[in-house]
Amino acid sequence: MYSAYCKILGIHANSSSEEIKRAFRQKAKQLHPDINPSPDAHSEFIKTKQAFEFIQKYRTCQALYRRRMSYYRERARTKPQHRSYYRYEQARYRMSKEYKWRIHCNKKADIDFKATLFGKVIFIFFHLMFLFVGFYSLLYPLIHTIRYGVEYEKTLAGTIVAVVCAMLFGLIMISMITISGLNFNSSK
Repeated sequence: MYSAYCKILGIHANSSSEEIKRAFRQKAKQLHPDINPSPDAHSEFIKTKQAFEFIQKYRTCQALYRRRMSYYRERARTKPQHRSYYRYEQARYRMSKEYKWRIHCNKKADIDFKATLFGKVIFIFFHLMFLFVGFYSLLYPLIHTIRYGVEYEKTLAGTIVAVVCAMLFGLIMISMITISGLNFNSSK
């Protein structure tokens, strides 16, 4: 696009700003509708003006881009980028003897929570609590329906579906708790 606009003005792509202005002024004098009586003069004049404006904006943007890139190159040369510098420092620290000694001495980080007495108590408490909820959701709807029957407003099919869903939920909960309890016992 830039080269097409340069052809309209009759200049090279690497011309200086003075050459661009001079070429535009010459073309504008030739194609101005007050001076040139041809019927295409007005449209050619508008194309020339658009080409000149585009080239001026393009060159301004290029200058800003070059200035910005030179700033970032200089900044990258003098100051390391935060992320890369952080990664470099982190890798250097991991290679150091101090880091290896801290990992060697830090035995608390290697302790499994389930292996402690407190962890076992908490694990068993939550398993028993969830087993109770599972059995409760398994048996309560059935016992309630047997004892009190189907309520007046509810249909028999709706009650059966509710009881079956609650019992399935209870069975799923009980089986999952049992499986996780078996996994806990096998990990010892």
